[in-house]
Amino acid sequence: QSAGNAANKLSTSLTQLNTVLPNLTNGIGAVTTGATNLASGTTTLTTNSQQLTQGFKTLDANTNLLNQRSHQLATGAGQVAAGSQQLTAGTRQLSTQGNQLTQGASRVATGLQSAQTNLPSLTTGISQLVTGSQQVTTGLHRLGTTGIALANGSQQLTSGNGKLATGAQQLAVGANQVTTAGNKIQTGNQALATKLGTAASKGNLNPSKLTYQQVAKPVTTTHQDRDDVPNNGTGMAPYMLSVSLFVGALALNMMFDMYTPRKHPQSALDWWSSKASIMLVFSIMESTIMLGLMMLINGLSPIHPFATWLLLTLTALLFMTIVAWLNLVFGKAGAFFSMVLLVLQLGGSAGTYPIQLSGHFFQTIHPWLPMSYSVNGLRQTLMTGNSALPEMGVLALILMLFIALTWLFFIRRYPRLAQIDFEDPVAVKATQSKLATLVRRKAQAKASDNKTN
Repeated sequence: QSAGNAANKLSTSLTQLNTVLPNLTNGIGAVTTGATNLASGTTTLTTNSQQLTQGFKTLDANTNLLNQRSHQLATGAGQVAAGSQQLTAGTRQLSTQGNQLTQGASRVATGLQSAQTNLPSLTTGISQLVTGSQQVTTGLHRLGTTGIALANGSQQLTSGNGKLATGAQQLAVGANQVTTAGNKIQTGNQALATKLGTAASKGNLNPSKLTYQQVAKPVTTTHQDRDDVPNNGTGMAPYMLSVSLFVGALALNMMFDMYTPRKHPQSALDWWSSKASIMLVFSIMESTIMLGLMMLINGLSPIHPFATWLLLTLTALLFMTIVAWLNLVFGKAGAFFSMVLLVLQLGGSAGTYPIQLSGHFFQTIHPWLPMSYSVNGLRQTLMTGNSALPEMGVLALILMLFIALTWLFFIRRYPRLAQIDFEDPVAVKATQSKLATLVRRKAQAKASDNKTN
């Protein structure tokens, strides 16, 4: 009975093996079919690489087919793995119950003489079957490992096919853009050829003498001098006028006493105004007479006559104030300092040559000399015609400074003036008349004595 049970179990295991083997065969066939289809798709892709657009479409179709077969391959691999596990379990059961089968076979060996002849062949077949099942198990293990790698490769191939399809679409779009650009270029060339023909037809000219003159002399030039200097005298006028005004200031301060008042002043301001009024009147007369004679006799023609007169008057008043202040503060030495200042201004005012041609010393003192601004201002009003307001502003500031210094001098000296130093003008005239009467009487008496004798 044990041998019968073992035989039944063996028969059942063989039946299960026979059931699994077709599935294994189908899975292997599916794998083979998928591999064949993959090779066919690759060959087709290589063959149709020149026809890019159609090949991409075929590649998409084959990719879908490959994905389907990959799923089938994965399913068949799973079935093969399941059958392999079942085959392994049956083999283990067959190995476990082989001892019982051997014992049962030895027990029935004596009773089964008719089966004694066929028993060796059955044992050999069973051994061969076990060996084959082991080989099948090993192959299934290899197939399972290779199937995973094959599945990964199929996924990578699927991803690469997607990228390839995307690139093909981009290439197709670029090809369309190139085609569009080519059409635009062709259209532009046609338009250019048409316009060039029209321009050529319009370019036909009938040149005349005026046309030749327009080509030879396309533009005309006009010249305008910024400076109106007709002669050397006009160019030297700003410098010589400034020097004359300073010499006039020296002459007035030599002839007129700018310190001693004719009568006792009421205040320091009254004392200063009595002297300043004389300098103002002299400056106006001096600048007016000098400019009038220059225009009438020498033919000087300033661009801005009134601005020239105003600048001359301001310069004359400034020079008068400077020389007067030097004489008041330093006495007789002030006249010497005035001459030194005149000499410095002759070389540093840039009246004859540009200051850049002078020495470093004169270039340094040039901005600090009043005559530098009077010369530049007169050049603007006489010749250039530009505004002389900056120069007049500097001269006015210097004038205000020396007026303040002169006023300060009179304020400090005013308390030193005494009333006794100034006689009554009426008493002086009476005394002078009495003296004249006495002199006249003495002369008459002397004349009468001479007649008597």
